[in-house]
Amino acid sequence: MSFSTPVTYLSSNTAGQTFIAGPVQYLHGGSNITVSGSSNSIWIHGAAGGTGGSGGGIAAAAGTQTATSGTVVWSNSNNITFGMSGSTRVTATVNARASNDAVGLNTAQTNVVWTVNSSGISINGSGYAGTNTAGTNVTWTVNSSGISLNASGYGGTATATTGPVSVTHNSGGLSVNVQAAGTATGATGMGLTVNTGGISVSVTAQNTLSRHEPWRIDTASGFSSFQPASTWFAPFILQEPLAFKWVDVGKSFSVAFPAGTSSATTQTFLHGYTHYVSLFKRVDYGANSESLTYMTHGSFVATLSMTHNQTSIGMSQFWNTDTAGGTSSTNSTSNSTNLASYFSGVRHVRIPFPATTLTEGEYWLAQAHTSSRASTAGTATTIWSVSAFDLAVAPSPALGVFGKSTGTTAFVGADYPAFRGNASAITSNANMPASVISVTGGVFWYVNLCNF
Repeated sequence: MSFSTPVTYLSSNTAGQTFIAGPVQYLHGGSNITVSGSSNSIWIHGAAGGTGGSGGGIAAAAGTQTATSGTVVWSNSNNITFGMSGSTRVTATVNARASNDAVGLNTAQTNVVWTVNSSGISINGSGYAGTNTAGTNVTWTVNSSGISLNASGYGGTATATTGPVSVTHNSGGLSVNVQAAGTATGATGMGLTVNTGGISVSVTAQNTLSRHEPWRIDTASGFSSFQPASTWFAPFILQEPLAFKWVDVGKSFSVAFPAGTSSATTQTFLHGYTHYVSLFKRVDYGANSESLTYMTHGSFVATLSMTHNQTSIGMSQFWNTDTAGGTSSTNSTSNSTNLASYFSGVRHVRIPFPATTLTEGEYWLAQAHTSSRASTAGTATTIWSVSAFDLAVAPSPALGVFGKSTGTTAFVGADYPAFRGNASAITSNANMPASVISVTGGVFWYVNLCNF
């Protein structure tokens, strides 16, 4: 009896070799498969569906629910649609949102247009300025580009100016051009310039005076002899500039012949006279307001010479004529004492002074005079007497100090207390306190400050 080798073929869902051959063949259980035999029968058992444990299958859970058996269906919801592809793949399609399902029903704004669709949300604020937006002579443009304002006419149609003034108003703004101050604009002693750069004022220099008499001549004025050892201060105020180089004064000269002029012995007598004029000003109007400072000075220097013998008398005068050393002289000879009248009397005297220009301000003139005598006869005799021309002033009562006894005198004179009077010495190289001026003897010597 012969036997052939059995062969078993595998089909459908297979893996590995698709046939087996041999007298003896084995069945093995795979994953989740149990193989058993009984009474010439072979039993193949597959695991039942479960919760995903070792028995196989899957479990699906969503939210609070779980499915462990049966068929789980993917349900379309919230604009998502599910499907199958080739019975092997699950697909999902998301549908576009409705055009107005997310904006809300209360979305609104006055004079604003909203557009909501599949393209998105658009806002048109062209009316946002409101329907009542307006302005006189102003043009408003409101659209999707924004809000524009044209105020070129804002000056108004009635805008007007008087005189040479121009007004320009356009999209560049409002400009005013003042071209001049007008034909009636003017001021004495100053100039006005008005242009686009602004307004400038230039003050023209005031006219400079060429002469000035600080103190008025009164009918009661006269000639007086003042103490030679003192300097007399008097104030004056300039309200305009002054240029001068002479100080004109009045003098009274008297010549006296000494005894013995008819003797046979020749004799010579000399008499010198000097008049000083110094200029001061106030130091400042602060801490040094009670002090004066020296500026400059001039002087008149004259000499009278008398020579006599038994038969004649000769007299000569010498004096300075300028600040550079110039001099002049005059002389006469006679056999009579009547010669004295030639050199006596009231005379106008010019005191040379450094060329000076003063601005407006407060000043003081200080005046003093001295004399000297000499003789070849052994005795210096006064042959020349000089008096200064002083001005009459209002009475200057002595005033007492409030709160003190009536015997306490504060100053003499109602004006310029402690700045008018005489001083025994002056300071020309530093500030001089006004306290050195005695107020008990204030007088005004006549002067004329002159430039010609």
